[in-house]
Amino acid sequence: MRNAKNYRSFWAACCLALTLGACAQEPIRKTHSPFQNAEVKPTVRESVIQEVQDLYQKGEYAEALAKLDATPENKVHPMDRAEYNNIHGLILLAQKKPAEAEGYFKTANHENLMPEYRGYYQYNLATALFESGKTNEAETALNSIDPDRVDVAQKKKIASLHDKIESKKVQSGNLPAPKTSAVAPIAPVTINQPAGASASPTPFRETYHGPVNKMRIGLLLPLSGKYESFGKKVQRAIELAFQHSTDSNAKEYELVAEDVGETVPTLLMATQKLVEEHQVVAIIGPILSKGLADLADKADYYQVPVISVAQAQGAMGSHLYSCAISSRDQASRIVDYAMRIKGYSKFAILAPSNKAGEEMSHAFWDE
Repeated sequence: MRNAKNYRSFWAACCLALTLGACAQEPIRKTHSPFQNAEVKPTVRESVIQEVQDLYQKGEYAEALAKLDATPENKVHPMDRAEYNNIHGLILLAQKKPAEAEGYFKTANHENLMPEYRGYYQYNLATALFESGKTNEAETALNSIDPDRVDVAQKKKIASLHDKIESKKVQSGNLPAPKTSAVAPIAPVTINQPAGASASPTPFRETYHGPVNKMRIGLLLPLSGKYESFGKKVQRAIELAFQHSTDSNAKEYELVAEDVGETVPTLLMATQKLVEEHQVVAIIGPILSKGLADLADKADYYQVPVISVAQAQGAMGSHLYSCAISSRDQASRIVDYAMRIKGYSKFAILAPSNKAGEEMSHAFWDE
């Protein structure tokens, strides 16, 4: 379990970063960013996956496999890569190649960004392991499935595979095995929703257990796209905050930046990379409020504290915290300066007619 006990230096640096804002001029290149030394091109969504699923359902395995082989995985949208590997494994399983299918199902589980899909992919992996003769590994994979996250039909398949595994154990002990029905892999899930999954699945109860580098902190920032300039200014401000913190321990932290792009899937992918690959102890960011609810779930799964500097207040999650200055705080300081320091007593409010403008107007009026 991830359990970092002391974040005092981390919090101090966060506060200093907010104070510095975007005023930093030159970066202190202590962060590792994929955009410093290489030009990373965004992936594109490929409709070919749906075509392959249709071919698989029709039993046209060779043609389906040919279409997959002609589509490099790095050209597939991050949200689709799990299904890209899952359907690849299912085709190989149908062709009686379970050993080859294993790797694709494992990759599908690793690439999966939707926890509600995990039980389906994990079942397919268990099926491949069982058909490869790896009974114990198949049982382990099957036992990791949350029964509350699959529908009744799939629960029956899981029970059937459990029976198969038990029968195999009995056979290995030279005892007669009970008859069971043949085990069939789950039909491939669609890109948007797994077959039979509920529209509002219950959150997974499991949590991530991985190594942690207690001196490495991740940054979730827009380092490409229309917010690139702002993201890089915030990155420089955070670097300066850690470099010039009065707490000497803050200077020892390594900062690792990942690009969140402009979509929720790329935000979640960046979070996954920071935790699983870079093994960060905590994360600063994001600076935009889009996708915060999904990020809160991801933070809970990884048990990693995420300090958001986005303009969003209120309860965020058990591992996602807001470090932004609220609209009310900003209005309070402005009014205090205007009335107490400058002596002003007459005001006019000019604000856009949107949610943010209304919120700031009300806060200023109340003050």
